[in-house]
Amino acid sequence: MARLVISTVGTSLLTNQIKNSEKKLSSRLRDTANSTENEIGEDVQDIIFKMERRAKKILTGGNTLEIKEASAELNGIYELYDRNLEAGKEDIHWLIATDTAQGRKTAEIVKDFLIEKGITNTQIFPESGSKFSTKHTDVFSQGIARIIPSGLPVNFRCVT
Repeated sequence: MARLVISTVGTSLLTNQIKNSEKKLSSRLRDTANSTENEIGEDVQDIIFKMERRAKKILTGGNTLEIKEASAELNGIYELYDRNLEAGKEDIHWLIATDTAQGRKTAEIVKDFLIEKGITNTQIFPESGSKFSTKHTDVFSQGIARIIPSGLPVNFRCVT
């Protein structure tokens, strides 16, 4: 029976690609973590693109340990399946990401990776344009409330 797997997506896949000698890049990403695509400057877009390229290089050429170290999100998913992603091919994956430049980009990379590995029923929530953010607690809480109840399958039950 297929399971519904809900994973929160942060920005570790991008920020983990920053080298120790690139503290300035780290500061720029931290300062713009809650900014949307329209709110960031070209310099931050360039940083995100550079970190995306590095991350994709690891995801396509790295071993399981390197991939897990590169991404908290993928680390959790690998552990869920005892390091065998094949076991998740029938499952439904929801990636919960903020509607920020970094959050969306990270979620897209994770989604593409999972699909490439055969976990094809993977979606990003909420949709782009939702203004879902962790910048303010009330916005975050309202966003989660809109995502979770509205999309759960009728036969969904929580097992604790």
